[in-house]
Amino acid sequence: MKIAYFDCIAGASGDMILGALIDAGLPEAALRERLTALKLVDFELRSRRVQKHTFSATKVDVIVAKDVPERHLADILAIVDESELPAAIRAQATAIFRRIGEAEAAIHGTDLAHVRLHELGGVDTIVDVVGALVGLDALGIERVYASPLPLGRGFIRGSHGQIPLPAPATVSLLKGAPVIGSEIEMELVTPTGAALLSTLAAGFGPIPPMTLTAVGYGAGGRDLAIPNVLRLLIGEDAAIATHPEEETVTVLETNIDDLNPEIYDYVMARLFGAGALDVFLSPIQMKKNRPAVAARHLPAPCCPGVDRHPLRRDEHAGRPPADHDPAVPATHDRGRGDAVRERPSQGGAPAGWHDPGRARVRGLPAVGRDARRAAARGLSRRAGVDAADSRWLMADGGWLMADG
Repeated sequence: MKIAYFDCIAGASGDMILGALIDAGLPEAALRERLTALKLVDFELRSRRVQKHTFSATKVDVIVAKDVPERHLADILAIVDESELPAAIRAQATAIFRRIGEAEAAIHGTDLAHVRLHELGGVDTIVDVVGALVGLDALGIERVYASPLPLGRGFIRGSHGQIPLPAPATVSLLKGAPVIGSEIEMELVTPTGAALLSTLAAGFGPIPPMTLTAVGYGAGGRDLAIPNVLRLLIGEDAAIATHPEEETVTVLETNIDDLNPEIYDYVMARLFGAGALDVFLSPIQMKKNRPAVAARHLPAPCCPGVDRHPLRRDEHAGRPPADHDPAVPATHDRGRGDAVRERPSQGGAPAGWHDPGRARVRGLPAVGRDARRAAARGLSRRAGVDAADSRWLMADGGWLMADG
């Protein structure tokens, strides 16, 4: 597995990440070509060699046209959505922009619909974020790691006036990531850099074991007391190279306290069908000592989407779905046994129940047949159960006919 480690010597920003990728071997022409998928014409990407103390590094600048309009978050998401980027990169970019937008909205007390990314440069942000994603993809990086992030002190001037460092958006985006304070009175980690690394990094800490294949240095714009560079290390994961027969799997679990036990067989079959390595159930006791079930499954590394299997619900407001078989025979009665009698159906309607005492009764469908019918018609298992389960009625007397 090819991995990348961002060593944040002097912090991280979008242009520093782009510079490190190019310095580590990403052809600038390839980056430009991939960025054309955005269909943006109001910027120019430039790179050059610079010296930061004794380090030779690559400095990338995104030159934006002067007449570019200020964009809302919705405008930026539309650019990504309408681009020709691969679906996976579009999804990653959308998630990152939403995180930035949510952080800005919370800080300024507005909603996402009115968020402007003026603090982040708008077009700069789009190019930095998408450029980092396509760059990592072009280099074949499968997993990203990063060092703890150093945060500078002081103030910077923005459109809202004096902004304390680290910037509020940066702090918000780095929740859950390890940070360390720095005596340097300068912005070391920008919101874009924070959003990229906190979203992409599988972990933070020292350099992971790897067989090193490439090193790159991305330069920041200012000259600091230390080399203003971001170092990128690329290599093959040493642990996987040493033990190729080993792999890491994830355990996904949830506690269920209100589910017809007949449905568990269907749930297990669907999970196995989606690629799960194993599925197992354990009886547990939840609050108030209520019996419940802990459901666990191991999604295969090649099939991570098993934990995002879409949930289908068919709302029928007490009536069966249009394509559900209305005739589901009852197999058991939960009313008062001495007050309930069965009779043949009339006029094509399914058999019903007679309950002079107004007892609440319901029929349970044949589980196996109901599951097969639901699967054959593209319905969820729950939809079939709900449709059959809804066939109980209350009445003063006489024969009760099932709904449908």
